[in-house]
Amino acid sequence: MDRPGYDRRYREIYPRKMWHLCRTVFSIVVERAAKFARDLGRPLRVFPEKSAKDDEGRIKRYYTDPITQGLPFNANTSGVYAPLVAQEFRETLIELRFKAKSSPGTLIETRLTLDQIASRGTKYSCFELVDQAQQ
Repeated sequence: MDRPGYDRRYREIYPRKMWHLCRTVFSIVVERAAKFARDLGRPLRVFPEKSAKDDEGRIKRYYTDPITQGLPFNANTSGVYAPLVAQEFRETLIELRFKAKSSPGTLIETRLTLDQIASRGTKYSCFELVDQAQQ
């Protein structure tokens, strides 16, 4: 997610209620990983990188919110992504543990079919300013 593009897009819509960028990104990443785990009939353990104590507290809330309330996104605009509901998160998410930055990782696209990438792969969002600068 491009931070300047994110700020430009959402500051106009939610001037005083704008989220931390990490809330949006974390919610998208966890939901897409949960969909992949559900496809395989497996639970999901989430291991974000260790960070500052305040940030880890926020991330813990970001992890529990979908379990209790579902995703925080506007249902009208996110419907195209077929979002999971709270019950599906409760059935899938089983652990949140912070790991060192040295832990290896793999891009999800290596495990998806071409048809799945749009709704389950890495989401590139708010890059309009980057695209304009390149033209």
